[in-house]
Amino acid sequence: MAEIVIMGELLVEIMRPKEDIPLYESDYFRGPFPSGAPGIFISTAARLGHSTAIISGVGNDDFGENILRRLKHDGVDVSRVIVPEDGHTGIAFVTYFADGERKFLFYMDNSPCIKAKAPVDMSGFEDTKFMHIMGCSLMADVNFAREIIKMMKMMKSHGVKISFDPNVRLEMMKDKAVLDMLQEVFMSSSILMPGVSEIKMFTGKDDLDEAIASVFKNPSLEVLVLKNGSKGSKIYTRNGLEVEQPIYKVIQEDATGAGDSYDAAFICGIAEGKRMPEGSRGSMLRWWNSVKRKPGAFGKNTTWKTERRTWSKNMKRRKCSVGQPAFIRRCFRSQRADKGQKIGFPDGSRAVQRGARPRKRDHK
Repeated sequence: MAEIVIMGELLVEIMRPKEDIPLYESDYFRGPFPSGAPGIFISTAARLGHSTAIISGVGNDDFGENILRRLKHDGVDVSRVIVPEDGHTGIAFVTYFADGERKFLFYMDNSPCIKAKAPVDMSGFEDTKFMHIMGCSLMADVNFAREIIKMMKMMKSHGVKISFDPNVRLEMMKDKAVLDMLQEVFMSSSILMPGVSEIKMFTGKDDLDEAIASVFKNPSLEVLVLKNGSKGSKIYTRNGLEVEQPIYKVIQEDATGAGDSYDAAFICGIAEGKRMPEGSRGSMLRWWNSVKRKPGAFGKNTTWKTERRTWSKNMKRRKCSVGQPAFIRRCFRSQRADKGQKIGFPDGSRAVQRGARPRKRDHK
């Protein structure tokens, strides 16, 4: 019985090992890594301890095996992932540039990743609380988008909350009819998780404050999670701004899937009944772990407890910005204790910091 479900494409990612190597040049690649925004999202949710399921497809090939092994390892229900004999697993080639830009080449026409069908009834979804939808999944194929919307309508009619990350990938869109489908999903969403450019695109407003006010004209919308890259995120309800969450400064190794991991951590926090500030900090922590990990969109096989421990280790090394909030500075001050001193984390949990050195006293 899955608490959180998603329907969307599963891919392998094959990437350049270094920045500034165009895809048209002959050079080395690294991979395959299990990927696809829906796969990253559901893998993260499963590793955070929630029952999850995905509806998708892979080819009966080694790339498909690469994806299924990882999802099964993470605890995702893949019983609804089709594996037909014809068609290959979807592939995304990606290269990164020093200015932060990325370029993708997607190969998934006629791939099973866009051939899955919506379930005919709620069998196996009786306990589902959230269905997450990615805009890139709608753009992948117009017929696949119709199946996703069909599932969305069935879920919503049974009281399931719809969360939506527009995740606009114009390079994937082949049919402009998808734009109307994006709008339909938005109007059914209880939780909207766009970037700044995406919310402006949806509303047609250039002024951000006007765009924020405009999205709440949607009667279904309860929470707006506005992601803004290096500036962090802001969370709004109908009462206005609830939380402004800065990022955790980090040396980035691979940003692929960071936003998808953020989405998953936030939905998990809501499912666990966490207050909005706790959920936002947990989401940013998950984002932080995503961009600092070794390459590969799904990231490490880590648990929430492991990531909190890694966060504490990096706080000790003072890799966060000076202007961040008091709860981070308190973690610095907690290092004055001897071995065994308990250290608080942003989500209110505690762990033992081993080998902490006494800090030098502050001199006025």
